[in-house]
Amino acid sequence: MNQRSLRARAARRLLSLRGRTMLAVVAMALAPLAFVWLSDVGDRTTGARMRVNVAAAADEVAASLEAGLDAEALASAAHAHEVWLRVVDERGVVLLDDNEEADNWTETVGEVFFGPDGAPTLAAWDASLPPLPTRPEVRAAAGGASVVDCAAAPAGGLLVCHAARSVVGADGARRTVYVSESSRRAIRALYDVRYQILKLTMFSGVFGVLMGWWVSKRMVRPIEDLREAVLARAQGPNRLSPVMMARDDEIGDLALAFDALIARLAARDRAYEAFVADLAHELKNPVAAVRACAESMGRAGALDDARTTRIARVLDDSSRRLDVLVTRFLDLARAEAGLRDDERARIDVGALVEGLVGVLREDERFAGVSFETTVAAGLPTVLGVSERLETVLRNLLENAASFAGRPGRVVVTVHHDDGDVVLEVADSGPGIPPEDVERVFERFFTTRSDSRGTGLGLALAQAIVLAHHGTLVAASPDGGGAVFTVRLPAG
Repeated sequence: MNQRSLRARAARRLLSLRGRTMLAVVAMALAPLAFVWLSDVGDRTTGARMRVNVAAAADEVAASLEAGLDAEALASAAHAHEVWLRVVDERGVVLLDDNEEADNWTETVGEVFFGPDGAPTLAAWDASLPPLPTRPEVRAAAGGASVVDCAAAPAGGLLVCHAARSVVGADGARRTVYVSESSRRAIRALYDVRYQILKLTMFSGVFGVLMGWWVSKRMVRPIEDLREAVLARAQGPNRLSPVMMARDDEIGDLALAFDALIARLAARDRAYEAFVADLAHELKNPVAAVRACAESMGRAGALDDARTTRIARVLDDSSRRLDVLVTRFLDLARAEAGLRDDERARIDVGALVEGLVGVLREDERFAGVSFETTVAAGLPTVLGVSERLETVLRNLLENAASFAGRPGRVVVTVHHDDGDVVLEVADSGPGIPPEDVERVFERFFTTRSDSRGTGLGLALAQAIVLAHHGTLVAASPDGGGAVFTVRLPAG
């Protein structure tokens, strides 16, 4: 195996569920140590920023003092830099004391790390120091030095930076500017014991790896077993046998979902087998008739006119029968597949019904049958395939007219109910026997005594309605006649 294949295999393992689980557990074990180290880096960055800020504030205040003692301007500078500003004269008297140090949200959140003793403050730290005029940095500034320094409070919980400048004002008096700023360092105590944390992290890291291995074994291995079981059924002879993993967790639920899918596929396979068997059975009669005609024509002797006419009629009837069967089967297959390739548009079901009923009233086959239609006002449209829905309505109307009797009556009602368009077709015929109500939508099921029809009309109608996310049900009230109800979602 070459290096590229080895790297690809290692990458797949790393990105697998087992690899990700292991990485997540190890990352959690190492997180405290990484947090401490990164916090210390942040503290060092904060110290550098504070040094620059207090120096800039001290320089700005010193420049203002040289121009004249303006308390408002000095307070504005303290506020802009968010520092604690004090001005001391030569006698050690504090002329200005303005504490504008920020108390931002990061410091407020950081207070939770300090425990019951509370977070340190710059005011408390400053109060513990000698009086301001006697501090070394103030004395050094009074001697002409420019002082900028940072120091950590005891226990390292507070970082304080200060700057001192001595300046001669416009009135000739010398004054010392003292600027200070602080930053709470809640993680500093943890940083001081970083090596102890490292030892603890090494132990927790080993424990984390073991826990990651155990978790991956408990989680990933059952998924791999399920995958192998599903692949075995996909490739083996028993492809529709259930997985049946006896587990009471989410993996067991997933296995049950696969079993439900397999059961659905098994039912679909049985339906397809029945479909093919029905097709073969229905094709036998016209094919046998064509074969008999061929044999008759192949026998010795001339064909008289009567025989030729009879053979031509049989061939014509058989070819028509074959054409109708093949067309109906293709339409049924497309409908059961959901009519995915058919373009859909908004359809006025009421107008479609009125048009079809008008045609059937003129059809000689249904002489003696009266058609009555009631279409509700304000009927919403239906999103569907017009010619397919026309096929449904034509089948229902022609079936009703065929069984209505002579004289007979067919009543069509269209209304809307709870966001659906509802179509009911009722006839005055003998109705449907109770044992046949559930079977009328089966392929090739028919109660006709004549040879008309293929037994596919209602099966096709139901498949088309289902492809439009609707329902088609049959009923036979006690008063006689049959009622077919189509419910389609408005759209």
